[in-house]
Amino acid sequence: MTTASNKPDKLAGVQGSLFDEFRPEPTASGEPNKLTGLQGTNPIAALAATGVQAALHDAERAPKLWWSNEYIPRAMVDADTDFIIDAALSCFAKIADGAALNPSAAGLHMKKARALKFPTPSDTKRYLQTARDVGGLDALLASALTCEGPLSGKEDSKQTDFYFTAGAQTFLDIAKNVLTSVTRQRLLTALKGPWDYADAAKGRSFMWDSTDDAEFTALKDGRAKMTNAGVEALALIGLAYYPVFGVGGRRKTATSGCDGASAARKSFIWPLWDSPASPEVTRVIISAAYDEEGNGGRMGVFRVMRSRIRRFGQGYGVFAPPTVVWERRWSDASGLEVNMPARTVRAKTSAIG
Repeated sequence: MTTASNKPDKLAGVQGSLFDEFRPEPTASGEPNKLTGLQGTNPIAALAATGVQAALHDAERAPKLWWSNEYIPRAMVDADTDFIIDAALSCFAKIADGAALNPSAAGLHMKKARALKFPTPSDTKRYLQTARDVGGLDALLASALTCEGPLSGKEDSKQTDFYFTAGAQTFLDIAKNVLTSVTRQRLLTALKGPWDYADAAKGRSFMWDSTDDAEFTALKDGRAKMTNAGVEALALIGLAYYPVFGVGGRRKTATSGCDGASAARKSFIWPLWDSPASPEVTRVIISAAYDEEGNGGRMGVFRVMRSRIRRFGQGYGVFAPPTVVWERRWSDASGLEVNMPARTVRAKTSAIG
């Protein structure tokens, strides 16, 4: 495995700005902490890994994040598991009661607000401004859920591309159910694996797991579609690193990390990198553009993954099976870096807020 301690420093000249340190901080054991439950080949695990960082957004020092460079990459952090769990549980309780998941804090009590479908532009602005006034993770998460400007065909506010709910399901109610149902043991299972899918998913799943099946999405008859509450909760918090913006007119949005000209052709594109990154750097890496020349490799990216977003029915969504779209490989003979493109992929670039 290529680690921070033995690979060439490709970031010389920029470390003094975004890349404040290249080496991770030592954990209590003196070794990096491999979160074996978070596999980089699953979109929900990619979101959950950023959630580990985001959950410590207001802490004195959030952990650095990177991925093990192996066949199935695992998330790596420079923080102990108990520390992460304590911080995450505290974060979940705070966010469950915060402005991002409670439009009522902005005086918005209509049912549509629970589905992030604000009836007027002024309602959307009031919701976002209330979260910004609170600041911290609430502000980041709210800006990842909706934005000012674009409107749906029914003239409601539009949501993130990660919005897979529809019909009677309301996104914010699911979010609160997820955050308030997580136990310490469920978080440990999420981080270290194996995932046991022991939690009933009805009203508690965002359908971001690559194993989710479309036939269970509507959940109308209470069948036993199961999930892991710890993974779902971390993924929700990780969404804070993927803001949504209004672009190209009153009907279009762009979500950081997602690509596609229309709702029916959207994909989630996520990089895996082997250089320890602070939260600010992580947000740069996941919002950058990647192409067949391997430009992302300059930031330590060794693989880029993609899952198409499948839409059906009233707007329900699931991720298609993930594929590798670009990979960096090392020559056994010379040790020189060789780029192995699969196809051209470009993710939406976002500002760093």
